[in-house]
Amino acid sequence: MSLQFLTMRGTNFCTLLDLPPFALSGRGMVLILGDNQDAAKADSNGAGKSLLLELFVWTLWGKTIRGLAADDVVNDVVQKNCFGEVLFTVGGHTYTVRPYRCHDVNKGDKTVNQKEHDLVLLRDGLPHATEGKVAETQENINQLLGITFPIFEAMMPGTGIKAAAMGDAEIKALLEAILQTEIYSVAEKLTKGRLKKVQAVLEHNGKAQQAAEDAIDKLEEDIDWNKNLLATFTENRKKRVDKAYEELAAVCGAIDGYNDTIDDLEDQLGSLATEEQWIEEVGKVASLKEELRAYKEEVRGMLSGFRDEWNRLQPEQDQLHILESRIATLGPECLECRQSVGEEYREGQVAEIAAQRAPLVVKLQENEEEQAKINRVFYDLVQKFDKGILDTAVQADTLRKQYKEGLDVASTIQSLQAQRQAQRDQIPRIEEATQEGNQEVEHTANRLEELLDQLEDKQMLLAILDVDIEEKQKKAKALEFWLHGYSTKGIRSHVLKSVTPVLNEITRKNCVTLTGSEMTIVFNTQTTLGNGEVREKFDIQVKQAHGGNSYKKNSTGEKERADLIIAMSLADLAAMRTNFPFRFLDEIGSGVDEAGTDAMVSLLRQYESAYSTVFVITHREQLKAMFAKPLTMVRWEASAVLRGTVRKASTLLYLEEHGSSD
Repeated sequence: MSLQFLTMRGTNFCTLLDLPPFALSGRGMVLILGDNQDAAKADSNGAGKSLLLELFVWTLWGKTIRGLAADDVVNDVVQKNCFGEVLFTVGGHTYTVRPYRCHDVNKGDKTVNQKEHDLVLLRDGLPHATEGKVAETQENINQLLGITFPIFEAMMPGTGIKAAAMGDAEIKALLEAILQTEIYSVAEKLTKGRLKKVQAVLEHNGKAQQAAEDAIDKLEEDIDWNKNLLATFTENRKKRVDKAYEELAAVCGAIDGYNDTIDDLEDQLGSLATEEQWIEEVGKVASLKEELRAYKEEVRGMLSGFRDEWNRLQPEQDQLHILESRIATLGPECLECRQSVGEEYREGQVAEIAAQRAPLVVKLQENEEEQAKINRVFYDLVQKFDKGILDTAVQADTLRKQYKEGLDVASTIQSLQAQRQAQRDQIPRIEEATQEGNQEVEHTANRLEELLDQLEDKQMLLAILDVDIEEKQKKAKALEFWLHGYSTKGIRSHVLKSVTPVLNEITRKNCVTLTGSEMTIVFNTQTTLGNGEVREKFDIQVKQAHGGNSYKKNSTGEKERADLIIAMSLADLAAMRTNFPFRFLDEIGSGVDEAGTDAMVSLLRQYESAYSTVFVITHREQLKAMFAKPLTMVRWEASAVLRGTVRKASTLLYLEEHGSSD
């Protein structure tokens, strides 16, 4: 991507009050002169010639060649509203860089949320970098420009950098910055960080792997122990269950036996008389006895009537006996009168007595018959009652015995039921006995299952860790390779070693251009120790054919020529890595003699053809003749302005009082 600078402007930057948009490209060789109106004897010194370079540097990188810090860049008179702007194009986009210092917020950039101290980057007029984060914005600017401030300093002779006087680390850092090998430093740092993380992960995973292996060993031991324990518990439970089932079978058999016996006894009890039946039968006996007694009373009454009738007939019976006696004694004479009676009379008397006797006999016979009949009936009934009473009493006694037997049977049934219940009561205990081993078996089985799950998890984790460790080891090996590659002994060393001949060739040509063959300057990046070991060591050897053989031993003029050669060589080297379109040469060759000045003119001619714009600040009259369009910075009333940019005499006063609006 081609970089092209367009314009620059600024306000209240150091003594520079107001710089309108100032073209930076296509200007050719531009001489910057100075005119100090405040000090006539100072000529151009102090006029602000270097302010254009300082404004450019401060705008793009927030730094100055002079090393001004923070608010030091703000104009001492106005003391606020310091502002700079550089426009450039790259990759088909126009970028605007605007730093602000001590700036009124309401007088800043209306396109962004500008602050009192801020750095704004626009792309095609719109905010491009992270708003409010200066460091990130500056990094974006560096990436767009392709160079950093230290590289720019090295590319611009006269900026104050004297590389020849630098130490080993400074030269190395400068060369790495120019060659942009800092990316390898960043890569080394990132790789080292990544390697550290990978190694930390490897260490962590290694510990986790060992822990997993230890856990697996422990789990396998626990699993074996729990398997044996489960087998023991299972066997013990089986024995207890078998014993319990045997006992349960015996109890159930006993219960079945009790059930059968109780059923038989209940059937037997059902065939035996109940207490009600026995009492009822005893009642029947009493009832029969009462009925017999009543009947006896009735018969006694009847017999008493017959006896009364008999007694009533007793006189008649006695009379009958008398008559019978008379008949028996009746002879041929009358008993009363002693007269002889005939047979007829006798027969008549007998007939009369018989006639009297016949009804009485009938009555007596009827009485006797009735009594006999009653006696027979009474006897029969008594016999019948006695038999009924006896039978009933026997039945009652039988029922009593059955009842008593039923009581015994019921008692036996109750006893058997109690025994049966006792057996039934054993069943829960026996059933509980079958469950006694279940809890420990179940607990051990659950524990075994948990251990197996844990073992599976640990084995899976170990497999994952093995794969991850293998991958991380490969990654760590690759990172170690690249860490060495990005280190000072790797790519950077190779780049520096490879570039050193190129840099020395550029330097040789510049030495020839500026000094002929009198001065030789050599960049060294390595040194060989006494033992033959090669190590990095950065230095710049400056030798004068007819003078000192080191930079320090040369004269001031020779040192300036050496500084210029080194700066231009470094700039040419940097130009190989970045397409920076112009050069800014500040006070070059001020201590160089006339012969050296001619050489510088030749060098500037080369720059004129190589760059679209070359800004030069110099006091050498021989050099001024090369420039057709010089620019003059004027110092007036403690302020610097670019001649030709102030249209009214009152402008400076206005700017001093009110500042400048961008």
